[in-house]
This record gives sequence, C-alpha cells and structure tokens, in this order.
Amino acid sequence: VIRDLIVDSSSYRRKVSNLRPFVQRTSPPVEEPEPLDLSAYSKYEKLSGCVDCLSCVAACPSYEVAPSEFAGPLAFTMLARRLHDSRDDADRARMAMSEGLFLCSTCGKCKEVCQREIDVPMYAIRELCESAVEEGLTIPPAHRELAEKAAKTGRAVDPVGTPLLQTEPVTIVPERRVARVGLFTGCLFDYAMQDVGRAGIDVLRRNRVEVVLPKDQVCCGMPIFWTGQAKLAKEHFVKRNIEAFERAGVDTVLTMCAACGMSWQKDVIPSAMELLG
Repeated sequence: VIRDLIVDSSSYRRKVSNLRPFVQRTSPPVEEPEPLDLSAYSKYEKLSGCVDCLSCVAACPSYEVAPSEFAGPLAFTMLARRLHDSRDDADRARMAMSEGLFLCSTCGKCKEVCQREIDVPMYAIRELCESAVEEGLTIPPAHRELAEKAAKTGRAVDPVGTPLLQTEPVTIVPERRVARVGLFTGCLFDYAMQDVGRAGIDVLRRNRVEVVLPKDQVCCGMPIFWTGQAKLAKEHFVKRNIEAFERAGVDTVLTMCAACGMSWQKDVIPSAMELLG
C-alpha cells in the first residue's frame, strides 16, 4: 500500500502473468471460430465475471500468511477458468499444485469481498483440487489420511465418549405424532456433541415429530469433497447415506449441523441424482 486507495500490485501481477492465464494449446489453430464445450461452459461462465480488482487477494488470510507459497484467489480463478476452457490444453491442475493450491483454507473471505460474488472456493479451488486428484497428482498426506480414515470408519473425527447412535433407539415416537423425519447426526453430533444431539431430538419429540435414526448413516463426505476426492466421497458416503435413509422409509431428512446441511444441499443430493441417472 502506497497510500489510501493506491496500491502497488506490480509484483502480484507478474506472479499471475507467469502462470500464462491465456489460452494455451499444442494442437494447430482452427481457421473458423471455435466454440467452447457446452458441458464445461457453465463453470467457465461462473469465473469469467472477474474484473481483476485484487480485493480477494487483499482479504485472503492464506496469502497474507504465505505469499511466497500460495498464489492467491485471483491466480487460481484464472487457472480454473482455463481448466474449463476446452480450447486450452495446458496442465492447469499441476500449475495450481505448484502454487500451493491445497493451502487454501476455503474460509470464503474472497467470495465475501468479491464485487461480482464469485464463489472462488467452490468453482476455482475445489475444481482444481478435483482435477489434481483425477490426474493422480500427490495431494498432502493429511488430506489423504483423513479420507482413508473416514472411508474405513464412516466418520471424519475420533469419538469422544459413546456415540449417540449407539445410545438412542432407531425410532423415537412422540404422543400424537404430526410429522416424521430422518435425523442425520453428522460426525459431530454422533461422536463429539452427543448432549446437543439429544437436546435436538427432545425438541423434535416435544413438537410431536417422530425421529428416525438410521444406524448405518455415515459422514456427509464434505471434507472429502473439499479435498478434491469427489469419486471417493460419492462411493463411500453419498451412496451409503442415501441407501440408509431410503431403507428407513423417510421422506424428509433433517440435520442440526450447518455444515452437513450445506453438504447435503450442494453435494449429497446432486451427487445422488447423478448416481441414479
């Protein structure tokens, strides 16, 4: 910062230009206008509104802490834009990995300050992570170990005390029932915050709602999705949860966890629809 509203951004712009954020291709150029692949265009379009104002970079805690290791939200937005550009054949995922892709905390500050409301974590960071995993690039050990543990145990956290699902019956039936829901506990309310889970069940019971607790429900898969391991998340978590609640015969699934609720809305349901064709 030179003074109020005057910032020297030349060093950062050099960093971005070194990533060659323009279309790169090894195949010969076509003579006629070349249309984008429509299947990828919707994602490309979500990122194309960037006006290069650098507000996201100024607000990014990861860039503030490690500017030499983490390229910042703008750089990854530009790389992801080319990732979804069917004319570009550069290895954008590998570029992103070399610029500290997995150092993003997905805190959402970049989206919060973006004047175009671009969801950089969802449409840039996560897409690049998924591409890196699909290419077989080496992701950080902690991310891989978390996914392996969750796939094996069904939970992304270690248990503190006796899990809620082991102490509560499958069905809690109130007097004069007015509704029936399946309760998704998520990892925290099952493994770490059992008292809060019981309190939530009691609130539902007092409001004459029958609560069904499928014992075979597992983690929503959110931490697995967000580390780019979408295939694993769909196979080991989405599929198992959908089948568990279908076997329970419930039409409505309720969760008290905000993160799990977001995951069901943005990942579980869309992925289930994809799996079901």
